[in-house]
Amino acid sequence: MDKKLFQTRKEIYGKCPSIYWEVSIFVIIVAIALVAFEAVIPGSYLITFPVLFFPALFATYMTLFTIKFGGTVTIKSTFGIARSYYNRNNFGGFSIIRNFLHAFLVEILASMVIGLISFSIFSSVYGSLFVDNVNQLFEIASTNAIEQAEYILTETPVALYIDSTAAFSTSCSIIAFIFGIAFNSMKVYLCTNIPNATAQISNSIFARFLKSHRKSYRKDFWSLNWPVFVLIPIGMVIGYTLIFMLDIEFTYALPISTMVGLLCLIPFAPFYFAGMEALFAKYIEMMKQASVDMTTGFLKNLLNNPNISDEDKKQINDLLSKGKNENKDDNNCQG
Repeated sequence: MDKKLFQTRKEIYGKCPSIYWEVSIFVIIVAIALVAFEAVIPGSYLITFPVLFFPALFATYMTLFTIKFGGTVTIKSTFGIARSYYNRNNFGGFSIIRNFLHAFLVEILASMVIGLISFSIFSSVYGSLFVDNVNQLFEIASTNAIEQAEYILTETPVALYIDSTAAFSTSCSIIAFIFGIAFNSMKVYLCTNIPNATAQISNSIFARFLKSHRKSYRKDFWSLNWPVFVLIPIGMVIGYTLIFMLDIEFTYALPISTMVGLLCLIPFAPFYFAGMEALFAKYIEMMKQASVDMTTGFLKNLLNNPNISDEDKKQINDLLSKGKNENKDDNNCQG
């Protein structure tokens, strides 16, 4: 455990704790509201989260990162920062599509494991009746007996088995998605700290950084943020428990459990954002070096291009020499 990292988080949070609470609670409330909207209009998350939530999340990161330098938090400033998420420098910093695909793979694997476990539980609770219904459903699938299939899927324990397996596995994928967004959110800081760099360049720099420092970064990330991945599952379990205790229609199990899971994040949310800033402060120089290494590699590849003129080669060599000298000067200063 890096005690200095925790001290840095404490110092960052201590500069403006009230704002950290207000802004972090706001973004969680936005997420909860959008999940509630998903319960009313299923599938709406495909639009609402990319269009509304991630700009709000980006504004949260940037507002808390810059507030220490004398900025103010207003509706106008927050909206302006959120809108800048769609600039080419920032858009793509969260790697939403890649994290969504990773979460989808987690859901597939989770559905297999949870399906087997649930089958065993349902078999022990409902006995041979449940097993017979499942077997009948497989037989019906080959005969296209729609009415019989509807009966089994609505009037027997098979319906609850399918719904609960789907809900639990989706909950696992949501946790995986949140992890992916959080783990890679360092790129959001990179996007705003590298002049004229696109989000794609920031993604490449972060990937280059992870090649050399993944183990250290992962260890620090987990040491700071493990409460996030304890509080969310606890909240989801509470949500599912309420569904069964209050006999609420299971259709609402996933959104309700997700909302309770997000609600449980509130006590830790300010410390999460302060912790991510502490991580960035620790690793910024290493990320800068990753950027230099990536640029150097690109220039060296250009030198091997037979179509490059002698004048261009000279300019490239000058740039490489300049980079080496700057690195020496930095090392001397550090020494």
